[in-house]
Amino acid sequence: MGMVPPYHSPWWLVEEVGMLDHLTGGRLELGTSGGIPNEMALIGLGSDEARVRYDEAVEIIDKALACPVISHHGKCWNFDNLRLTLRTIQQPHPPKWVTVVSVSFARKAARRGAKISTGFQGSTGFRNQGIEVLSHGCFLTSIGFAPTSSARMFFSRRV
Repeated sequence: MGMVPPYHSPWWLVEEVGMLDHLTGGRLELGTSGGIPNEMALIGLGSDEARVRYDEAVEIIDKALACPVISHHGKCWNFDNLRLTLRTIQQPHPPKWVTVVSVSFARKAARRGAKISTGFQGSTGFRNQGIEVLSHGCFLTSIGFAPTSSARMFFSRRV
């Protein structure tokens, strides 16, 4: 399941993840993306606001997948003792994927234990960033795999 957290309420996304994990018999893999700049502009969401919403939503999603009752106080969402009842079959959570567009975004994904999928389609700048992310020695070492391993990485490109 691919989702763009800045566009949705994070608790709704967690409930969708729980439902889909049950419907797939525990085979769901969860993917997140920060959004596409052109799409964000159409709905009046600036890239800075989208990044704040993404970071906070992912924090809430991760908490909710780990615990049935959560509280959160942030810039975008505030709540206490929110109970999300449809738990995932896969514990502690389904495998997580993150679309990355920079080394810093890839590092955030690694800290969450997420697999990475590149989003470097289009301009040469994005392709160059993709090469930088995939060849960045410190990044690869920090998430514990050799550059030849594909178990935690998916590279997409337009042909």
